[in-house]
Amino acid sequence: MIRSDSLLIIMDSKKHSVLFICLAALVLAEFIMTLFVNALAGIGASGPVGWFLNNTGEISDFYYVEITPAGWTFSIWAFIYTYQALFLLYTLTAICRRNKTGYVYRSPAVITPVMLVVYAINLALNVTWLFLFDRQYMPAAVVVAAFLPTTLWIILFINHRLVDKHGYDFVQTKRGELIAIRAIIQNGLVFYATWVTIATLLNLAIVLSYWGGMEQSTACTICLSILLVEVLLYSVLENIVWDKYLRYTYTVWLVVIFALIGSIAQNWNVAKPNSIFTAVLLGLAFALFLIKLVVSVWRTFSKPLYTARVSQSKEELAMA
Repeated sequence: MIRSDSLLIIMDSKKHSVLFICLAALVLAEFIMTLFVNALAGIGASGPVGWFLNNTGEISDFYYVEITPAGWTFSIWAFIYTYQALFLLYTLTAICRRNKTGYVYRSPAVITPVMLVVYAINLALNVTWLFLFDRQYMPAAVVVAAFLPTTLWIILFINHRLVDKHGYDFVQTKRGELIAIRAIIQNGLVFYATWVTIATLLNLAIVLSYWGGMEQSTACTICLSILLVEVLLYSVLENIVWDKYLRYTYTVWLVVIFALIGSIAQNWNVAKPNSIFTAVLLGLAFALFLIKLVVSVWRTFSKPLYTARVSQSKEELAMA
């Protein structure tokens, strides 16, 4: 027998949400504008509009620090924006597609208006950072840069919780949607979040060195130490604390490894402590990624998710 509250949810999911559709359209327009501004920032002063005084590569070269990755490393932005385009494409198609209980974006609702608003804020911060970086307002730029991963982690937290809440239904009747959400939304946003987390540390190293008067080697050691703490903490969270959320999120490690390889390729000097630190950090990232893969595969068979009607997070909410 269907409970009355479940029936209301099903009836509601058969109707469109005007708010969600308007926000999705707004985010799409903002994303296209963000791509346009990023392209102009890459061109610099020679661009057709004249919004930028330099290109981002020139600024990065001018404020060189010991951990700045090689120029080819920044090609990762093409993959980041491809992933973001897929995220928006999935969101837009979810508005048009239906399943047995209603429209995909509402049945169940794992992409919410709040997520879209926060994502819109992220895109605005992205563009703001480009202008601050171009004008060389680095202290302000590092503050804005710090909010880029923060907004993305907020979105990811909401999405992971909602996917876990509806996990049983996904596994039983919407397994394809679950795979798409993990591959496109969760891994795509984590890909972006990880890179801007590292970019924030690079910005911090620049500010400490060029504005704070700190020795460049010391500033870079501080930033590498922060990254070390972050990767260790994340490994504990994904394998022990939040396994049910992060079991199939892998792209964190791909980005960390790629960034560290780029840093070593650009700056390797066996006589410099930060080169050794970076190499050790790269080895650690490889090891933690391998552990992640082994644990993920093993638990897929030994402890599969969503085999019971009530998910663990629902039980926690009921006990709270």
